[in-house]
Amino acid sequence: CEKLLPLILDGIAHGEMSKLSMATACSGTDAPVVAMRVVQEMLQRRGLTFDFEHVMSCELEPYKQSFIARNNPGVLLFPDIRLIGAAKKGAKATTVYGGRAQVPVADMIVAGTSCKDFSNLKGADRKSIEAMGTSGETFIGFVDLLFAQGYATAILENVSGAEWDKMAHYITGELPLHSLKPN
Repeated sequence: CEKLLPLILDGIAHGEMSKLSMATACSGTDAPVVAMRVVQEMLQRRGLTFDFEHVMSCELEPYKQSFIARNNPGVLLFPDIRLIGAAKKGAKATTVYGGRAQVPVADMIVAGTSCKDFSNLKGADRKSIEAMGTSGETFIGFVDLLFAQGYATAILENVSGAEWDKMAHYITGELPLHSLKPN
């Protein structure tokens, strides 16, 4: 929150930011949402208006889904970034409850895709993005979602051993995603 608050204060001061909608994916217990709520409360104590809206979470692990649902009532919760990433803008995807809902548009997405295959702790068993292990698949799901929804801002977190340069090339479209997907 110490780093985030000055950025938002600057945006408010310049008339560029008075509200923010956020989606999260693969973020475990949705720490980015908790941080934004703390910042919102800090701003309110200063007499500043900052509207924060958490519009969507996507998490595969059932116990994390439960935590998110319990602490964020009413927020759309999807189970798999690979599936919502494949949905076109405006399309519906299956929620963790089995219903179908439109994947919402937000100002920002914060994601921490799987790091298991990218970790240096894997040694010789490390996998690249192209190997399409869990890490590659969730990263590609994130990029698909990023392209489909057109988020203005995206924050991606992963281990230091991840293929960051290559990830940047996929995110900017310099490397084609279609070559990674089965026909």
